[in-house]
Amino acid sequence: MSIARNLASRVLGLRSADENAQEGMPAAITPPSRNRPAGVTVAEASGLSAVYRAIGIWATAASQLSVDVWRGTARVEPQPAIVRKPDLTMHRSAFIELSMTSLAGHGNAYWRLHRDDRGAVRTAEVLDPRMVAPLTSLQDGTTVTGYSYQGKTLKTDEIQHLQLLRMPGRTTGLGPIQAAQVELRGALDVQTYAEQWFDRGDVPPGYLTTDARLNADTAKETRDAWYAEREKIKVLHSGMKFVHLALSPKDAQWVESQNLSALKAARIFGIPARLMLVALDGSSDTYANLQDEDRALVRWALQKPLREIEEAWTEITAYGQTVRFNIDGFLRADPKTRYEAHKLGIDAGWLLKNEVRAIEGLDPIDGLDDPKPAAVPAADLGELDATKTDEPAAIAATSAEDDQ
Repeated sequence: MSIARNLASRVLGLRSADENAQEGMPAAITPPSRNRPAGVTVAEASGLSAVYRAIGIWATAASQLSVDVWRGTARVEPQPAIVRKPDLTMHRSAFIELSMTSLAGHGNAYWRLHRDDRGAVRTAEVLDPRMVAPLTSLQDGTTVTGYSYQGKTLKTDEIQHLQLLRMPGRTTGLGPIQAAQVELRGALDVQTYAEQWFDRGDVPPGYLTTDARLNADTAKETRDAWYAEREKIKVLHSGMKFVHLALSPKDAQWVESQNLSALKAARIFGIPARLMLVALDGSSDTYANLQDEDRALVRWALQKPLREIEEAWTEITAYGQTVRFNIDGFLRADPKTRYEAHKLGIDAGWLLKNEVRAIEGLDPIDGLDDPKPAAVPAADLGELDATKTDEPAAIAATSAEDDQ
């Protein structure tokens, strides 16, 4: 062993497996490397089931939403081609999903725009955010002058840059994984430690114990005798017993640590713990609570990336048109509550029945909102009965007079 290595091993405790073996120490107790990477990549973070599910919830929620194009208060039909099918190689839902996973994983999404001869955007493709880097001016370092992609420089009008969380002095958005590096690294360390628990050589299957005082030689002889013939019946000295070191299934799977990691991921991505399939002690879910959680998910977690996609889409459509996601399916109340609200609006006179049918996705009914005929008072009905003439009898009497 060199002098530098010997000094490092004594001061810092850095020892190789070969060095431990030479000195009779198990290789499995070699201290972990102190030079582990501090950062967590998106691929590493996605290896955590909680992070994978969180990103999947964002992507699933966004890809199933319908998209509307508005010009003022009128819905545009048919929709522009850039909205109907932005990328000709995939469905629109896949395009939305790629944009959402880019924002969730990297904090940024990049659309490469393809224009026609008149400058109108015809198609767009979602680029790998790991391969795109904003280029800034030398004066302030924050003004983006273009984008580097696969060795090429793209102009600002060729790229639509979507950012999840903008912060002063940054040219790129800050995503959940980038902001929570320390917490995610801790969750990964716990996962790695749990996976290697049963393979570690420094975890004995059990231990021998006695109330008697043992010296070092007796303890060593007892240990060696125990392991000398493992397949045969063991004989212990008086007062000595073997304690099996075993973990319960709950402890062996590190359930509490795994739940804590899932709760951290839920907090980072703004997702209710229920959707992360994590049970909270002392919590009680009711139908009203579940609806409130769904609304909170949309308003405080999904609204920002959805709004970012909406505004990016609006910028590349024709002037005067606005692209919006239809999130009514997430925010609308349960049927009973909706029907009660519809009835209040109809009774108050500011909502028509056919308008309610349109809100519920039903076709209108002709004459449903026509005013009903005014009711005739009972007194007027009596006067009509008294003065009513028996028309057939009157006609017959008139005919008899004519015959005479």
